[in-house]
Amino acid sequence: MGNLTAAKVRKAKHSGRTRFHERISDGGTLFLQVTPTGAKCWVQVVQVRGGRHTVGLGGYPLTSLQEAREAAFENRRAARRGIPPAKRGGRKPGAPTFEEAAAEVRATQANGSATCGTPRRSH
Repeated sequence: MGNLTAAKVRKAKHSGRTRFHERISDGGTLFLQVTPTGAKCWVQVVQVRGGRHTVGLGGYPLTSLQEAREAAFENRRAARRGIPPAKRGGRKPGAPTFEEAAAEVRATQANGSATCGTPRRSH
């Protein structure tokens, strides 16, 4: 199991000794990264075929400690099979491809609308 608890994550702060982000280890490959401004996010460092990969797993509190651990576990399993984290994910169901999204933006811009299909709010 990991070194971090939900309470430790909630109370984690940047030490102020450096102007760069600091990483607090959960043990193994999972880290809570804390910025000087106090923002927190989950990162994982995995090694695949001799290459080191740093993977963002989401910001805290939107991504919980448990969710970060589960994602890190899946990334480690994929790394063991030789699959880099960037190649593992794939597109979410229902999400447009880059080409589809670009075509929609071009069509919207051709119609003279700069809002990419979302209605403008009236003030």
